[in-house]
Amino acid sequence: MMGKIAKLTRTGSMTPLAMALAVCIALAGCGSSPPPPPPPVSQAPAPAPAPEAPPPAPAPTHEHYTLAGGATFNSGQAKLRPSADVQLDKIIAHVQHESVQTVTVTGYTDSVGSSESNHQLSLRRAQAVAHYLQEHGLKANEYVVHGNGESDPVDTNDTEQGRAQNRRVEIDVVGG
Repeated sequence: MMGKIAKLTRTGSMTPLAMALAVCIALAGCGSSPPPPPPPVSQAPAPAPAPEAPPPAPAPTHEHYTLAGGATFNSGQAKLRPSADVQLDKIIAHVQHESVQTVTVTGYTDSVGSSESNHQLSLRRAQAVAHYLQEHGLKANEYVVHGNGESDPVDTNDTEQGRAQNRRVEIDVVGG
């Protein structure tokens, strides 16, 4: 091949560009096949995905129940009537599969009697309800019991029906 190149250059029929191409072909085989691909570049491993955040905690649930009237307590009494047991059993059944944090039980009375005796009576009523709930399977991290006496009536104290509505116990169940 070199002989042909030298012969063409002596005759002056080959341009310098053609000459460079001929030398390249003769020495390295540039024109016959494409150059080999460059070696692969090593890549850093992809970063690990960020750990998933834990799902947000469920919002606390809050249930409010009222055991009202003569169905719960007789006037001047802290003993639960059988009809109150039925109502309390329904509450227990409704929340027994939940995670209960706090049960707050607040007792009230009508206005018959002294303020001090009504306060004590309302506390005993709340305690009777809290005891029933605990003894019949309502598990909670904490029980809170209050007696509010004749404060916050929901009805008039001028009629027997109104007084019966004021003899009540309110139950707040907070889960989470």
